[in-house]
Amino acid sequence: MTKRFLLVLIIVYSAVTIHAQSVVTAWIEGQVQQRSGNSWTDIDIGDELRSNTVVRLGKSSFAEFSTSNNTITLSSEGTYDLSALIAASEEQAGKRAAVVAKMSRIVNRQTPRSTVVAGVRGSFEGAPEKTEWALEDDDPELLAEDAKQYIAKEQYLEAADLFGRAAEDSIGEVRDEYQYSQAWSYTAAGKTIDAIKTLRSMQTQGYFEVPRAILLARLNLDTGAVQEALRVLEAVEDNPALVGEDIQLVKDLKQEALASL
Repeated sequence: MTKRFLLVLIIVYSAVTIHAQSVVTAWIEGQVQQRSGNSWTDIDIGDELRSNTVVRLGKSSFAEFSTSNNTITLSSEGTYDLSALIAASEEQAGKRAAVVAKMSRIVNRQTPRSTVVAGVRGSFEGAPEKTEWALEDDDPELLAEDAKQYIAKEQYLEAADLFGRAAEDSIGEVRDEYQYSQAWSYTAAGKTIDAIKTLRSMQTQGYFEVPRAILLARLNLDTGAVQEALRVLEAVEDNPALVGEDIQLVKDLKQEALASL
């Protein structure tokens, strides 16, 4: 058997495998439709689609589709061919795992206990009428330390929940840290939509501007939001805080984004 003939067989087999895969709609938020002839019809959670289905997302919509091997997530308005997304999903999963591993240093960094931010409950951005002191069990820094213990055990959803609770009772850069850590935990758990929503809700300046941009850009590229990926990367590429291996990471992500246009 010649190498060329073997290559042809592999290509044909791969195409048949992709075509034969069952795609189940796992999550729908907003307007998500599939092409049906010359028209579009709505997709509902639980619908089973052909792997060559073309889908369309409206503004501010999300969709998640499950195959036997992977999960396809979309987070940006546009039209998508599921077969192309399935073919690229394994490579994207590898790239996402690499970013998660590199950015774990941000989540696991050691920070001193605060006597001001931790322990105070309330919205400090709008002059609250009443400030409540949190109980020790609700101390944001204690919650964050417990969350890191869950990360060590690879229980990422539990970690995300605790980081989220810690963020609710924190302000400023400390809140940014907990929100970023929550998004990272969601990403590690495979909860891409929750991770994107958390990152999009964060403020775009400060210590966590660069790690936020890197993680959000990676998730943007994985979910079709290429323009957003470019925006967040271009916003930080001249940031003095961009140092070390993060410089090359931002360059690589931007190059991937430009190649996807």
